[in-house]
Amino acid sequence: MSALLEFEARLDELENILEEQGLLPNTPPSPSALSSTQPFAIDTMPFTSWLAFVFISKCRQMIAQGQLPPSMAIAPAAEVYLPNNANIVIEQLYLLDALTQSNSDK
Repeated sequence: MSALLEFEARLDELENILEEQGLLPNTPPSPSALSSTQPFAIDTMPFTSWLAFVFISKCRQMIAQGQLPPSMAIAPAAEVYLPNNANIVIEQLYLLDALTQSNSDK
């Protein structure tokens, strides 16, 4: 499986996990919340909203263009900002991080 297809499958799994865990928000953030300059827009929205409406959305745009996101490390932030019972989400983010890092090593 290509790295792009594997990343897309893991991203789909992340979205499914967020939904199954009741962490997938239904309401998109306001335009002012989206204009935050803080990492992960943590000053204007919950981390789960950032994951759903910024991270996943931008990753899908890149996939549609045939690109993987650049090397990233989202999982450590998730460890800080997600509730203690969100380990399955954090594990999935570590897998996504690893895919971008191994791809940038090539």
